[in-house]
Amino acid sequence: MRMLTHGMAVAGCLIVLSTGCGRKAPRIESNADILPDLPGAKIAVEAGQSVVFHNQHITLGEIRDDGDYAYTVGVKDSGTMMRETASPGDWRLHKDLLLRLSKKNDRGDDTLLSLYWLPKLEQASGRIDPSTLMELKEGEHRFFDGGFVSLDRVRANDPGDTDDERAEVTLLMNDVLYNVAVLELGSIPAGDMVVVAENVYDGDRPGEGLARIRIARPSTAWSEATGAKEIEIESGGALEERSLLVRTDTLEDRAGGWRALVSLSSSGNRRDAILREGESLRAGTHELHLTEITEKGLRGRMMTYAASVSPEDAFVPGIPREKPEDGEATSAGESEATKTTRRVGFSQSFDFQGARFTLATLYPNDPTSLGDDAAEFQVAHSGTIDRFVTKQGQRHTVHGDNRWWIIELKELSGGRNGQAEVTVETGRFVGFPAKKSERW
Repeated sequence: MRMLTHGMAVAGCLIVLSTGCGRKAPRIESNADILPDLPGAKIAVEAGQSVVFHNQHITLGEIRDDGDYAYTVGVKDSGTMMRETASPGDWRLHKDLLLRLSKKNDRGDDTLLSLYWLPKLEQASGRIDPSTLMELKEGEHRFFDGGFVSLDRVRANDPGDTDDERAEVTLLMNDVLYNVAVLELGSIPAGDMVVVAENVYDGDRPGEGLARIRIARPSTAWSEATGAKEIEIESGGALEERSLLVRTDTLEDRAGGWRALVSLSSSGNRRDAILREGESLRAGTHELHLTEITEKGLRGRMMTYAASVSPEDAFVPGIPREKPEDGEATSAGESEATKTTRRVGFSQSFDFQGARFTLATLYPNDPTSLGDDAAEFQVAHSGTIDRFVTKQGQRHTVHGDNRWWIIELKELSGGRNGQAEVTVETGRFVGFPAKKSERW
C-alpha cells in the first residue's frame, strides 16, 4: 500500500503550481485559460499550456511517451519547485487542489486535466455514502464527505483464472491519498478504513474493467459474518475442519516484513493468494482475515457466513465472460490437477504443472536407521532451478513466477536402487511474487 501526502515525490506531467494563499494573487500569463471557480473542471491541455483554477496556476510541461506514457510534474509553491513523475490516471493532491491527468481518448491525442477544489466539493450535493456498495468503471470516481474513491484499473494475472482479479483503488481521506489493490471477494486496509470488494471484472478489452466495492470501518467490514474465531497456523502448516482447509507459507518481502501464501478451500471453492497483514480472502462460506504474519507463521480471524460465494458468482450480471484463446491460459484439465503423488528413482524426473521434479542425489546416513536418509531434489521452472535437501515427512515450498508447488517426501529408500515417493500440491498466485513486482 502506498500513502501519498502533500509534496511527496511520486510519479505525473510537468505541472507548475503556485498558490496565492495569504499572499498576492499570482501573476497570470496572458495565454492562460482561466476556469470558473466551480467545484470541478476539466480541460484538454497541451505541453506548455497554462490553466488558472481558484487562483492556482497550473502549467503542463513535458510529456514523455516512453511506453508507459509517463509525465514529468513540477509543483511550485512559495518559490520552491518540486518535480514528480507519474502515469496517466494518477491523482495528485496539493493542499485544497486535487488534480488528475489522463489521456483524452485511446489515440492519446490530448491530455485531459481534471481539477477539483475540495472546499467547494464539501458544499456540493450529490455525494455518496461510501459504506454502501458502489459500482465503478475504470477511470470513474465518487466523492463523499471527507474524501473520494476512484477505480483506477482492474488487473488480472492469468487470463484463464476466474478469481485473481484485483481492483486498484485510490482513496482520499483526511487529506491523505491511499493507493491499494483489493482482491475480488477480499478486503484491504486503507488508513483507518477497510476497502471491501465483491465483484471485480477485468473486462474483455483494456479499460473495460469494473468493480463493486465499499468503504467500511473495521467494526462493520465483516458484519454479515455469522461467526468468527481466532486462528494461528505455522508456516508450511495447515488447518483442516470439516469443509474448511487452509494451507499457508510465509514469504519474505524485499521491502521488509512478511507476506503469506494462503490456499483457502471452503465448501467446494478454493482460492490461492499472497496476502499482507490486514488483508482478507473469502472462499465459499469462510473468510480469512490476517492480523499478523511472521517468519514462523500467521495469526488471524476466520469468519463464517451463512451463504457460500465463489468468484464465478461474483461476475457482474449481464456481462458474458469471454473464454481465453488456446495457449493463453492453463487448460481446464491442468487446472483441475492440483495434487499428484509420484514415485521416482535416482536421477529420474517427472513433470507437473509447469515444473520438472528430479531426484538428484540420495544421502543414506546411519545404516541402522531407516528414517534418517535424505534426498536432494531439483525443481526446474520459469527458467530457474531450485534445489533443496529433504527427509521423509518434510515439506518444502517452491515459488514460481505465478505458481507455487509444495513438495512433501512421503517415503524414501536409500541404496543403489533407492526410490522416493513424493506428493506435490500446486496453486496459482493471486498477485505477483516479490521478484516480479514490488507493488504489493
